[in-house]
Amino acid sequence: MEWIQIGERVERVRLDRKMSKEEFGRRIGMSRIYVGKVERGERGLSVDNVIRLCRETGVSADYILLGTFNPDDDPVTRAAVAELSREQIHIALDLIKRVADFIKTDGGNCALVHEVARQMGV
Repeated sequence: MEWIQIGERVERVRLDRKMSKEEFGRRIGMSRIYVGKVERGERGLSVDNVIRLCRETGVSADYILLGTFNPDDDPVTRAAVAELSREQIHIALDLIKRVADFIKTDGGNCALVHEVARQMGV
């Protein structure tokens, strides 16, 4: 298992939901200290913990364990596009693809993308 990458995804999920390690751990049945160890890749997750984490946060086990992302499984993405027309969704997806391509060709340096997002108020 790639515990460091799994831990990074767990941390991203927690931070996206603006939860402390203590609150996050309480909701999924882990101590604050254990959450920190998971996020650093020092400890793994049991199947029960993955299930609780996924139920509590709405993310898929595929995302936590494998890093695969399905926008249909992500409640944040669903909420973001809920009121968009079909055409607007296609525009947003095209923009996401272009940003992803830019990030990949920029060697992972995302400073410009972050600056543009900051200027947009994101």
